[in-house]
Amino acid sequence: MMRHLARLLGLLILTAVPCFAQTTAVSGVIEDASSQAFAYGSWTATLIGPPGYVGGFYLNGVLMGPTLTTLSGTLSSTGSISTTLTSNNVITISGGGQALSLWKFTVCPAATATCYSTSLSITGSTYSVTGNIVSPTITVNATPNVLPSAYSDSEISGATVGFSYWNITNGTIRTCSPPACTWLASSSSGGVGAGAAPLAPGYFALSSNCPTANTGNCYFTYGNTQVDQTCSYSSTSTTLTCSDGPFTTGDVTTPAKYVWGQASASTGGCDPFQASTAFVDPMTLTHLTITAYISSTQVTLSADPANTSSGNVCVIWGQPDDSGASALETAYDASLSCPHVFLAAGYYLFTSPHFTSQPTACAKSPNVYPNGTLEGNIYFDNGIEVEGRGVGTTIVYIPPDFSYSSCTNGVLGDGCFNIPVEGRYHDFGISAGAPIYGTNLHALITGSVGSLFNFRGTGWANGSGFTSGNGTRCIEANYWLRMWDNDISNCGTTGFYLAATTAQQHYMLVAENNYSSNFYDAGGLYQECFECVGYGTEDNVAMNIWYCTEVGNDSPMLYLKGGIIGAGNGSSGSGIVGVSNNSCDVDLDGIRFQTFGSSTNATDISASSPGSNAPVTVVRALFGLATNGSGHIYTDNSTATALLVDNCGNQFGTTPAVSVSGAIHGSCSNTTLLAASNVTASTGWGTSGAAGNGISFVNGNSSKGTFAITAAGTPTANPTVTVAFPQNFLATPFVCTGFIETGGGAPATLIVNSSSASSVTFKYSGTPVATTVYGIQFYCDNP
Repeated sequence: MMRHLARLLGLLILTAVPCFAQTTAVSGVIEDASSQAFAYGSWTATLIGPPGYVGGFYLNGVLMGPTLTTLSGTLSSTGSISTTLTSNNVITISGGGQALSLWKFTVCPAATATCYSTSLSITGSTYSVTGNIVSPTITVNATPNVLPSAYSDSEISGATVGFSYWNITNGTIRTCSPPACTWLASSSSGGVGAGAAPLAPGYFALSSNCPTANTGNCYFTYGNTQVDQTCSYSSTSTTLTCSDGPFTTGDVTTPAKYVWGQASASTGGCDPFQASTAFVDPMTLTHLTITAYISSTQVTLSADPANTSSGNVCVIWGQPDDSGASALETAYDASLSCPHVFLAAGYYLFTSPHFTSQPTACAKSPNVYPNGTLEGNIYFDNGIEVEGRGVGTTIVYIPPDFSYSSCTNGVLGDGCFNIPVEGRYHDFGISAGAPIYGTNLHALITGSVGSLFNFRGTGWANGSGFTSGNGTRCIEANYWLRMWDNDISNCGTTGFYLAATTAQQHYMLVAENNYSSNFYDAGGLYQECFECVGYGTEDNVAMNIWYCTEVGNDSPMLYLKGGIIGAGNGSSGSGIVGVSNNSCDVDLDGIRFQTFGSSTNATDISASSPGSNAPVTVVRALFGLATNGSGHIYTDNSTATALLVDNCGNQFGTTPAVSVSGAIHGSCSNTTLLAASNVTASTGWGTSGAAGNGISFVNGNSSKGTFAITAAGTPTANPTVTVAFPQNFLATPFVCTGFIETGGGAPATLIVNSSSASSVTFKYSGTPVATTVYGIQFYCDNP
């Protein structure tokens, strides 16, 4: 008996395993066909469905949010990846289909080469990508006047004598020299030494690989900032402890290394997905320094921390890099050509803004707006270029006592980091780790004419404590600034601030967890954003993900094409698209509205005091509140001038929740088919009055349809028939008409007894004849 019980118990354990094995630990080395590892590269894993599938993905019946379906990170110095993905065999798609999803990996080398993509089915408790993700051999084109990066000489294609590239493997500049393009290192020590081949004129680098003598346009800086999330500290001790042992004797330096940090209430460490009010127990509101080395897990601080935090606290430490950056700025301002600045792979620490002013050579260039000031012209990218090695690879960290008094840059005079007119800034990030400082009324980065792309911003003065005055802005775009592939989270009370008098086109912008607005259109002439995504805050109940307002006499036009607008956890009551004042024309095309997590009472579109000349037009949009949401897909603020235009192809749902005082134009999205069960003939037709009884030949939808009623028994005068719309209108239809006819008679008009957004009732003026079939046509619509 016991033997049988043991066998049964073993069987139950085996069959129960899939219920718990829902994630897979993914690791291994990414390399090309020549076995070159993608050292310091980047990776992205995106969940995809079968060919042509455009629906969502579900785990245990719950729709997976974007943080579960798209993950990214950087590869190690050996090209290794380490992450955890949801196993494909537990993911379902719409309709319950299983084992039809794949993880699409896109891997990019640190070299100036193309990325590589492949799709894999990830299952089991562990999965190794070694040998499963192998790209074609890396090729780097030797483009004139460009300093590319490569892992080895053999990757360079088409080089001629004098061409140089940055060797990622040993940290040197290597130059094609005679005879026959012999590659010579700029330094045998891995840096750029005295007498070495300099960077090309106009090229400048800021790196710890540069010599302290700053040879060959290569300017030395420490670049030794580190981040750790296993730390703890006490307000009664100068000892800082980090359990994973990151410290060395080299942490005691001159000048001393800055230290700051704090905890997130939910995760303990740095968390860009938590709004600022979730961060607690800051070590300091200024900074401390490291004064002594105790062991690999402990160092001595210059003073007791202001608070105690014993969890996995996020701590950042490093030597300030301002002196090296300032020396580089002085050098490139004396350059005879508009400079190109390279930031190395690594973490920098700036205590004040850098690379903010127009270099002299750029201002003199005929391709840059005269004097390189203010508005500029249609040439976007002819000025200074500041280039990092990637958004996760090159990060500028800023301490709590960052020099806000220096944040007077840009057109509005409130910017910290500033893109000079026609500058081109890309491939790096700026972060405070967490927004732990006091009142800050400045923008993190500003620009007027130029480009900002592949940029990441996190942890910049975000929350209810920073809402006075102009509040804080993560990215402030003025005039003709172009932006694409920029992601920000927990960065500013307003994420992307699109200033008045602007006319801009943007691509693939993502904002999340900003306290007030993810995107704020402050009255620009027009704003176009393609495939842009905004997610709600973690804790604010009244934010707008997109907000459009009129300033002065401008008549802003906001056009959003594709992308997602969604409220996140805690975003109850949020107006996801806000439209205010008299002339904000919003055109939404192909937008997905969605709520996530515990969002309740979220409103997809909120029109507040719009003018009659400022409609909200939607086409091919997918509306849908989560089951725990009780808000509206559309609401206006009790104003008769509000106008929502349904321009076809929208998915409002069968019973859309709206609150309308203004007008609704169009109903061409009401395409759900009419059924006999939607039609109820009164007993005056001699039927029982039950839905569908005596109804036949049904065709059409809510907007227009036909059906037949067969009179029976003993009909009476003036019977009625009610059509319950299979898909409700957004508001009571502006017009409903109906016609009735028999086999050979002329059509007669039906009288509308009553109508609403959900149904219409017609009355037949006459007495039906038993056994006669009456054909009815109806039409309902908004203007």
